[in-house]
Amino acid sequence: MKKGFGVVALILFILINESTISWLLALVVGQYSIDEGFERAFRYFNIVGFLFSGLFRLIPYLILTLIVFKSKLTTNLAGWLAVWVAMFVVVAFHAYGYWEVQHSLYTSEHTSSTASIAFIFIPFHAIFYGSIAGAVVYLSGLFVKAVANRA
Repeated sequence: MKKGFGVVALILFILINESTISWLLALVVGQYSIDEGFERAFRYFNIVGFLFSGLFRLIPYLILTLIVFKSKLTTNLAGWLAVWVAMFVVVAFHAYGYWEVQHSLYTSEHTSSTASIAFIFIPFHAIFYGSIAGAVVYLSGLFVKAVANRA
């Protein structure tokens, strides 16, 4: 199950990025066709920029994967639920953050010249919210277990 978590983390790291979210925005908000949306979303794509932003995006996935492989947290159901929920929150926050930063590119709204700086900070916010969600799930699981053992 640990290897499965690592594979899912890698797939999500690759798929959920600013370029794919821009493509979704082109389809949903900009109402482009699949081909036009892809062309619009990836027209300024370059591997150096992708790898640079990927270094920041990798941090939450790396932390979660290290927790799964190196800690004893995943020896019980509450721990597994906690890391999966944390992963879901990290992915959701990445998607939400990239969506919000780029939304104005597909509408008549003004886009700030410094909006791209947010791409660096989104993963750090994802770590924060993922940690809180994971902790809440884990502590809730421990509470449920304690109540069940008490009864």
